[in-house]
Amino acid sequence: MKTRKRYITLTAIGLALMTLALTGCSSNIWKNSFLSNPAVVARPASSEVADGGADAHYVRVDEYLVMEQPLANQAFVFASVAKMQARPSAENQSQGRFLRLLDNVLIWTNHYAKTRVARESDLVLNREVFFLQLTDANGNHRAPLSGEETRNDWWIKARITDLSEKNHGFVQVSGGYRVHINALRVELN
Repeated sequence: MKTRKRYITLTAIGLALMTLALTGCSSNIWKNSFLSNPAVVARPASSEVADGGADAHYVRVDEYLVMEQPLANQAFVFASVAKMQARPSAENQSQGRFLRLLDNVLIWTNHYAKTRVARESDLVLNREVFFLQLTDANGNHRAPLSGEETRNDWWIKARITDLSEKNHGFVQVSGGYRVHINALRVELN
């Protein structure tokens, strides 16, 4: 009788360990068939400015995203973080002078934007958005993980073209890019 009790106890412990090992080591695909996928939502504007005047994307209050050309009818254009060195004026054909932090080059442009982290209400079709060129392991564009990534990598300006995966935390933008919602920035009005 003791042997049978011991066998049942050991079998129960073995099954529990095997279940734990299988659920802990299994792929997310198997688990996600039973669990809902929570949407990734951008942080609210009230908490955007954190340490040192930087927001959730590590963009500081005195920094701009600058482009050398407008988005116009293109699918996307590249942008980079810059600091304004001279305000736009009539003498400069309404162009401002910016120090591009990516490569420490001074550029004159009238294509620049003060931006903020996108909110849920910003996620509408054809909305112009900015996002970092860096991707996660699955090839989806992600939010910056440090100030160095923010300043030392290219940003992309594009338009939202598909919201069908919004509940899964992604949007599709012009150019065919899939972007995490928490990686998006929009121009301040």
